[in-house]
Amino acid sequence: MLTWFSLNEKKVNNAQFELIVFNRQGIGQTLTVNVGESIIENQPVVKLLGLHVDNLLSFDAHTDTICRRAGRKLNVLSRLSKYRV
Repeated sequence: MLTWFSLNEKKVNNAQFELIVFNRQGIGQTLTVNVGESIIENQPVVKLLGLHVDNLLSFDAHTDTICRRAGRKLNVLSRLSKYRV
């Protein structure tokens, strides 16, 4: 993968690499991958194109995130409704 980046004159941002292993039991091993000089460990949840995906493909983490954001916005709207803005 790093070869492709260098051949196409692209820069690698190691901080944005994430690793996830999908399995049915949810009990995962700790895996590490070396990318250049960085070591990347597998994560139970990763964010991919704005979607939170977990290792069981259940999307519970994404649903929780969306509900939390919606709750915050509803709270702001309810506070503003007192002032009839």
